[in-house]
Amino acid sequence: MAEGRLYTKVPSVPHTTAYSEDEKCQVLDLAYCGKAAKMIGLIKTIADRESLTAGHIAAITKDHDGASIGHYAARGNSVESRAALGRALMEFTVGEASVKTAVTLDKDKNGNSPILEACYVGHTAIIDILHKNGGSLTSVNLNQDTAAHRAVLGGSITALNKLIQLKAPLGKQNKNGATPLHLAVNEEDLDLVDALLATGLAQMEVKNKQGMTALDIAEEKELGEIEALLRHYQF
Repeated sequence: MAEGRLYTKVPSVPHTTAYSEDEKCQVLDLAYCGKAAKMIGLIKTIADRESLTAGHIAAITKDHDGASIGHYAARGNSVESRAALGRALMEFTVGEASVKTAVTLDKDKNGNSPILEACYVGHTAIIDILHKNGGSLTSVNLNQDTAAHRAVLGGSITALNKLIQLKAPLGKQNKNGATPLHLAVNEEDLDLVDALLATGLAQMEVKNKQGMTALDIAEEKELGEIEALLRHYQF
């Protein structure tokens, strides 16, 4: 595989013993690269050999960390190929609810669903595709980070704007009591702070587990421009 891929080796699947680890690697690698036609062709070849549906093969293709084809598509490196791949993935979900769940909702070992992965990486095309096919905008990971938290942590204003457009939750607190606004201020990202405040849903008064509001963080870090912006929206 090329350097930079995110594949992690997987154990064999008991009920598809001939579906090898190397083949899983190939499928996930093709998902990452956005090579939809090749990925679909390989999945169908494996499915025919195993006397299973292509959807079943797509659903059980995961790495050791539980990341699925949906996760790898979200991590990919081409807007056009990601969009094409996302549409192609849905070919396997027609009439198979369990397959759609595996592609759009199943979480990795950190509790991140494909849509949370896409928000972190900033891939709005995949966010759209996953959302339209059942991906949950209210999903949280083990740290209780929402899609908005993940977009902010990834520094993606495009993903955050997409979430705002889709009316995703913006004021929830994670395990540390931090809202997306807390994180945006802590990251010193004026654009993210402004986008959150402009919605009127950023929960400025909420305190994290350290007893600090977003304004408190801005004051402590001496972030003059962000502090001024917060005060503007406060009054």
